[in-house]
Amino acid sequence: MRLIKRKVIISIIVIIIIASVYLIEAFQKAEFPNNVNQIFMKDNKNGWAILNDGSFIKTTNEWKSYNELYDFKWNEQGEATPSISYVNQVLFVTGFLPEAHSIGIYRSKDEGITWDKSDIAYSDVDSGAYQLFSSFIDNNIGYLLYCGGPASGLMTKILYKTIDGGKTFQKINDLSYISGYPTGMTFNKNGAGFITGAYHGNTDSYLYNSNDQGMTWHALTLSSPNKMDNPDYINGYPPYFTNNNGIMILEYVNNQQKHSFVTYHSDDYGKTWNPNGTINTRSISRYSFCNLNTIYIIDDAGKLLKKSPKNNTWN
Repeated sequence: MRLIKRKVIISIIVIIIIASVYLIEAFQKAEFPNNVNQIFMKDNKNGWAILNDGSFIKTTNEWKSYNELYDFKWNEQGEATPSISYVNQVLFVTGFLPEAHSIGIYRSKDEGITWDKSDIAYSDVDSGAYQLFSSFIDNNIGYLLYCGGPASGLMTKILYKTIDGGKTFQKINDLSYISGYPTGMTFNKNGAGFITGAYHGNTDSYLYNSNDQGMTWHALTLSSPNKMDNPDYINGYPPYFTNNNGIMILEYVNNQQKHSFVTYHSDDYGKTWNPNGTINTRSISRYSFCNLNTIYIIDDAGKLLKKSPKNNTWN
């Protein structure tokens, strides 16, 4: 009788273990989704992404699996782009809310489990929900770039700044004079700001710089590698900084529509940049550096690529 009871207990324990494993596996999805809107890597293994439907997901193992942490109720407009920032153990997510002319600012101190929320009303802007880019220097100071709907590169661009960790933002400048379609924004620890963009048919709208806390911006033109001379156009992608060291990508496109992705390095907070390699990829839709030697790329087909440099080429 005792033997039978013991077998029953063991069977129950085994069932519980199997059920637990099943639930964990069901919660952790293995395939990287093909509808990623934004990605941010905290380090080589840990990061977050936002899907087009507002699902906020996290990985701890280089996207071999991921968990859903939150469901953001974004604007229904499919082209609207949210933003992810992370600094000093504080996670920031910004996105267009369903309410008209409102931007949601979400802050988490436990990496996406719980959130505090505030919002920005931009009722003075009547160009729709299109793109948001954010960059935080520390827990208090951060910048948010609002971009309205496409208008041949001349869409409304408004820069906001917070000094209280995203609880409130103040409009500091109208940057609509910046040409092209912004691809991102970065402010480094030295206070220098960078806005990158894409603008087909133009070779001098891919990089803008500010040295007065975002008040004024001017275009930067970088020297290109010899084999990239006379491109049809250049696309810029926002730099990543670790203290004074920065890395950035420029995409050179020639008149045969051949794309070359060149990395640039700076060791003086972005005052000067020099080419130092090429990235082996056919396209870049979204990307995130997690250090100066590792980049995660989502290409135009939605495929996730992890690249590291070797012999001057990122493979």
